[in-house]
Amino acid sequence: MNPLFAFIATKKRFMVDFWRRHFAQGVSKPRTERLVRRVGGAAFAFLSLLVVVTCVGAAIALGQIKSLKSDIATLHRELLPLRERLGKLEQVEKTKRDLEKEAAFGQFLQGDDAAAARIDSGHHH
Repeated sequence: MNPLFAFIATKKRFMVDFWRRHFAQGVSKPRTERLVRRVGGAAFAFLSLLVVVTCVGAAIALGQIKSLKSDIATLHRELLPLRERLGKLEQVEKTKRDLEKEAAFGQFLQGDDAAAARIDSGHHH
C-alpha cells in the first residue's frame, strides 16, 4: 500500500502546485484579464447584435420579395383581359377607318371634292 500512498501524495502535490501557479498568474494580471474579458464580451455582444439585425433585415427583405411577387402575379392576371380588350378596340377602330375610307372613296368616284380631301387627310395621319 505504500506505493499507492506515494502515488496519491505525488498527484496531490501536482494538483496543489498547478492551482497555486494558476492562482499566482491570476493575481499578477487581474487588470489585463478583466480588460480582455470586457473587450471579448463587448465584441461578442456587438457581433451577436449584428447577426440579429442582419437576420431581421433578411426576414423583412424576404417578406417584401414575396409580397412583390404576389403583386406582380396579380397585375399579370389583370393585364391579360386588358390586352384582349385593347386588341378588340384596335380592330374595331381599324374596321371603322377602313369603312370610312371606302365610303369617302365611293363619294370621290361620284365627284365629291370634300370626300377626296378626307381621303388625302387620312393618308397623312
